[in-house]
Amino acid sequence: MTGRKLTKTGLACYSKDQWPMFLSTVDDRDEWEETWEEWRANADRAIREMRSMRIEVVEVLLDIDELAEYCK
Repeated sequence: MTGRKLTKTGLACYSKDQWPMFLSTVDDRDEWEETWEEWRANADRAIREMRSMRIEVVEVLLDIDELAEYCK
């Protein structure tokens, strides 16, 4: 171990079945992937990159109904 501290970050994640509902709620729809599979592949790539930089990634599964209620 080099003594470098490990940084921790959270990553919002979405279930495949809620992906269409999530897309219907975002203001910047054109910035998001068309499919959950595309999003997941990009998320996995980002996680690998962060881990290679010694960043611990904690995936946080969001429930879109709960998130919408919270935002109200």
